[in-house]
Amino acid sequence: MADDSTIGGGAAATPSAAIAAAGAGLQGVSAQISGVSQAVANGSLTLSQEAASALLGSIGQLQDQANDLINLADTIDKPMHFGHNWVGMAMDSKLRAAAAGQNSAIRPVLVEFANLLGQVEATIAQAAKLTVQNDQEQSQLLIKAGEQ
Repeated sequence: MADDSTIGGGAAATPSAAIAAAGAGLQGVSAQISGVSQAVANGSLTLSQEAASALLGSIGQLQDQANDLINLADTIDKPMHFGHNWVGMAMDSKLRAAAAGQNSAIRPVLVEFANLLGQVEATIAQAAKLTVQNDQEQSQLLIKAGEQ
C-alpha cells in the first residue's frame, strides 16, 4: 500500500508541502510585482483606463475570495470538539494547525497573497493614472501647438 504522502504526485501531495510550495511561490511573485511597479514608476509601463478597470475588477474579486478564506481559517482556529479522546484531540490539533498554525499553515500564505493583491492593485492604479497624465500632457502640447 502506498504511503499517503505520495498519493497524488510527490512533494506537494501533503497539505503542509502544498502550503509551503504556495508560500515559496509568492516570494517569486513578489519580486515580479516589484519589477512591474518599477516599470510603472519610471514611466515605461502604462495602462488604458479600460484595461485598468477590468484588471482592478478581477483583482477585487480575488481579494474578496482571499479575505473570505482568511476569515474561514480564523473560524477554524477554535477548538473543534471532535471528542475528548486522543483521536479527537489529534484531529482538532492537526486541522487547527493546518488552517492557522505558525509555520505550515494556510492563513499566513493567504494573508501574504492578499497583501500582494493590494500591491498589484496599487500598481495598476498608478499605471492608469500615468496614462491619464500622459494623455493630458499630450493634449496640452497639441493645443499649444495649434495656437502658434
